[in-house]
Amino acid sequence: IDYNEDFRTVDVSEGEKFKINDKGVTFSESNIKIDFSNTVIWSSDWEVKPDLTLLSENIKYLEELVIKKGDMRGIGFLLSRGLPEDNVFPEKTVERIKEKVSDIDKKIFRNNGYQIFEEFIGLGPGLTPSGDDFVSGFLYTWNYAVDHGLLDQIDFNYDEWISLIDKKTNKVSKMDLWLALNDKPLEVVKEVIESLYGLNKFKMYNSVIDLIERGSTSGTDILTGIIISSKLILEENSYNWYKKKRKRI
Repeated sequence: IDYNEDFRTVDVSEGEKFKINDKGVTFSESNIKIDFSNTVIWSSDWEVKPDLTLLSENIKYLEELVIKKGDMRGIGFLLSRGLPEDNVFPEKTVERIKEKVSDIDKKIFRNNGYQIFEEFIGLGPGLTPSGDDFVSGFLYTWNYAVDHGLLDQIDFNYDEWISLIDKKTNKVSKMDLWLALNDKPLEVVKEVIESLYGLNKFKMYNSVIDLIERGSTSGTDILTGIIISSKLILEENSYNWYKKKRKRI
C-alpha cells in the first residue's frame, strides 16, 4: 500500500467490513487488498539458550548503551543517577517507583507473585504508558529465564491480571501486556533478550537501537524492565549456585 508515510491517507473507514481468508484481506468499500502470498509465519519461541558466564558484563554493557542512546524521560530514570528536567513523573511518583522496584526481589521470591507490579499498570502518559512498558520488558525476560530453567514459575491468578489490565490501561498497551504474560515476545524484544543472554554484543547493539526507536520512551522503558529483571535473575542464580556449593561442602 502506498500510504505516503501517513496511514491516515489510506481510504479505509472505521468499522468498514472486510473479507479474510488464506489469500489475504479485501475491504468491501475501498479498493484495497492485503496480500498474504509472500508472508512469513512468525514464531515467538525462544531459540537461543542462556549463557550466564558473561551475563553480568553484558547487562552492564546494555545498561550503559540504554543510558547513552535511550529516551530517559519515562521510567528510564531507574537506570541513571540523575533525573531529566523534562521527566514525565513528579518527584513523589519517582520516589514511590524507586521504592516499589527495590522491593520487587523481596516480594517476588516470597511468592507474592506479580501483584508487586499492580501499581505500574497504566502509570504514565502515552499510547503505551511507561509503567506498562517496564512491566512487559520485565515479564518477557522473566519468562525467558523460566523457560530455560533459570527460575521457577511464579504462581499468579491469570484472570485477575487480565481484569486488572482491562481496568487500568488502554487496548494497545493491554495487547503488549497480554503478549508478555503469555510469553510471546515481539521480534525486536526477542532479539534484545536472546543477544543479551546469548552474549552477542553486535546483535544486541543493533536490536537495542531498533527498540529504542519504538514510540517516544516506550523502547527505553521496555529495556529498563529487561535490565532490572536480568539483574534479579543473575542475583537469584548466583544465590542458588552458592547454596548448592555449600550443600556439597
